[in-house]
Amino acid sequence: MCGHRVALKYEICFPNGCFASMDVNAEFVTKLKKSQTITIQALQMGGRTLNFQLPAKDFAKAYDGPASDPNVVAAERQKLAEELQKLAQKKLEERGGQPGQAAPAAAPAAPAGK
Repeated sequence: MCGHRVALKYEICFPNGCFASMDVNAEFVTKLKKSQTITIQALQMGGRTLNFQLPAKDFAKAYDGPASDPNVVAAERQKLAEELQKLAQKKLEERGGQPGQAAPAAAPAAPAGK
């Protein structure tokens, strides 16, 4: 963010991950608007550093632009869900399966030795 760093401390940790948060004010948003990339850096439990780079060049346009029409968003999600369903069906058919078909039953266990 224009060379600015914000250090956050983990607030709480669970077995699947830790969480940190911060208050975002107008100054922070102004800096984001001028940024080209945002790098989020986190530490794994073993101390290994993870970096996630996010593009920010269009942040100002998205932030200041018009809101998305909820009906358009819902329609796009529905279309995506339908496309994913068709793809899943195609993959299932390629493997010779049928929708709703149960997995093959496990072979019966061998009798216990005497």
